[in-house]
Amino acid sequence: MRTLRALPPTVALLATLLASSLTAQTSASAAIELTVQVQQNPPAVTFQWPASTTALQYAVRRRAFGASTWGNFQWVPGGGSATSWTDATVQIGERYEYWFTRTGSPIAQGFATVGIEALPIEDRGFLILIVDNTHTTALA
Repeated sequence: MRTLRALPPTVALLATLLASSLTAQTSASAAIELTVQVQQNPPAVTFQWPASTTALQYAVRRRAFGASTWGNFQWVPGGGSATSWTDATVQIGERYEYWFTRTGSPIAQGFATVGIEALPIEDRGFLILIVDNTHTTALA
């Protein structure tokens, strides 16, 4: 007869953590749903998002619109319980891109382009649409 031995506590904890990280991740759980409010005087941009019970920390990066590199990560005060962050260093007429990251399980990201009285983007490039001959009559 074979005797089974219990796992050491550290192995059992590791197995539990690994099993909990194998849960399915959906696109909704991998995204931070950002809401943005702007204020002109003094210039500020406030981001809000729903609370997450699994968040450990939030971080944000900013860059000028169209720049090729992002600034350094800045940790959002409040840790995983944070639900908002304000950037009071914006300038009127400038456009910025923001990249939010939530650590925890699952890791999530959110992106936003924001400007206060920034000029509209009027030229967004080109679109080439190729249509199969079998669909041309229906689309005419």
